[in-house]
Amino acid sequence: MNNLTIQEIKDWDQKELLQWIQKEKPKLLTDKVLEKFQEAYISGNVFLKHAGDIEFFEVKCKLPPGTSEDLALLAEDLRSNRKPYFL
Repeated sequence: MNNLTIQEIKDWDQKELLQWIQKEKPKLLTDKVLEKFQEAYISGNVFLKHAGDIEFFEVKCKLPPGTSEDLALLAEDLRSNRKPYFL
């Protein structure tokens, strides 16, 4: 997360976002959850827009509740440029 600007993150496509998530929290998206995340085609811009929005990840992206909460918190941390809560 060091030295990333909000604009750089907003410009990420879904592959760049996924790579970042897998680097930051490697066990978060695996197997079927990974497939669902990829099907949702979440870009950096969308990820930041839904920071803290557990319902978006769970209802619209059809991800499990725990994963949805982790993603919402991770997006919130990224948007506020705080040190991630899970490190």
